[in-house]
Amino acid sequence: MLSLSYGRGAESAADGVAIDQMRGAGISPAATAAFFDRIGGKDEGTEARAISWLSSHPLSAERRRRFAAAVKPDTSYRPALDQAQWQALRASCASDPKVAKFWGKPF
Repeated sequence: MLSLSYGRGAESAADGVAIDQMRGAGISPAATAAFFDRIGGKDEGTEARAISWLSSHPLSAERRRRFAAAVKPDTSYRPALDQAQWQALRASCASDPKVAKFWGKPF
């Protein structure tokens, strides 16, 4: 249990570093908030809180809230990847059979 607590603390600290790095690079944390929402960021019930005691990461809902709160409303952000980089990443994922297996569909 002690090591899980340490893991959650380290992950929370890493999230803070990620937010700071995004801020410095002019990249919006909104997409990261949406990612945590997609992987379970809406689940804040009692069961989720009970499971959090066994998790090495903070709850996705907490992480979603933290990244969403870091979005500055009147700030102009740039994309994390340009169009060529995004297409290269998609092509790389599409050629990996483990990606389709993970998502349950072709990338």
